Amino acid sequence: MIEENSAQNRLSVSIKEAEYKLVMGLVVEHNCPMLIIDHIPKLIQSCLTDSGIAKNINCARTKCTQMIHMIKNEAELDIIENFTPNIFDQLKACIFSSGIISENLKSNKFSVIIDETTDISSKKCLAILARFYNKNKMAVTEQLLAVLEVNDCTANGLTTAIITLLDKHKINHTNIIGLAADNAAVMMGDIGGVQAKLKQQVNPNIFVIGCICHSLHLCASMACKKIPSEIEEFVQDVYNYISRSPKSLNIYEEFQAFVELKPHKMLKLSQTRWLSLEAVVVRILEQWPALKLFFTHEVAEEKEFQKAINILD
Repeated sequence: MIEENSAQNRLSVSIKEAEYKLVMGLVVEHNCPMLIIDHIPKLIQSCLTDSGIAKNINCARTKCTQMIHMIKNEAELDIIENFTPNIFDQLKACIFSSGIISENLKSNKFSVIIDETTDISSKKCLAILARFYNKNKMAVTEQLLAVLEVNDCTANGLTTAIITLLDKHKINHTNIIGLAADNAAVMMGDIGGVQAKLKQQVNPNIFVIGCICHSLHLCASMACKKIPSEIEEFVQDVYNYISRSPKSLNIYEEFQAFVELKPHKMLKLSQTRWLSLEAVVVRILEQWPALKLFFTHEVAEEKEFQKAINILD
């Protein structure tokens, strides 16, 4: 009876240890979405049908969240202390990776990538990533350093939050050599932006780069303003005319078959995703022989005569 209880206790500890390893070693260390933990235990159980440990793993999102808090706060030590040697330290290393990162930042130059965001509860947060050369991995590494709740979202407030974080981890301010952020004035203002404040208070030689995607968006937006509006009007007219009724679509499909074109549908131009214009134009050029015959037929049949004439012109 005693041996049976002892075996049961060992199994219970092994199950708990496996659950913690799954949560900390997979979800936390590799920054996986919480949703994944709803499926992984079932997958393990289906693969390891002969394992008593795998069969009894029971861990979903709610429990996963609670386990992370327990490790962080060193709770449930009565169970954790029975784990195999050093496992608790390994589990804590997963969640306290920022401590490991900060040790790298103390001895290396690094860049920060920052972005301000609003979470589901409307709280303002500042995400700070560090980009540095990791000597252990012998590679440039990007890792999340912190997500800070901020009340003051001005350039002064955000700069203070960054400097306070560095002070908390005892990181030399002058180790910052680069800053990447979006192109908003609060970030990139030459006089009052975060980049200007960091140059004044931290390192005057910081290399600053704005969001490349945002810059590309601005360039493309300005370029699109030079495109004649007639092009957008034309592609919209083509789509609206053909898609107005099933009968029009059927007639158009007959012309597609006649000129031996693939029966691709006409694409609608999105009013918000302006890059969709390229795909719409490419599709019209591809279908041009069928389109020309279709609208010639519409003019001959005197259906929506003026609209068809306008499109042909």
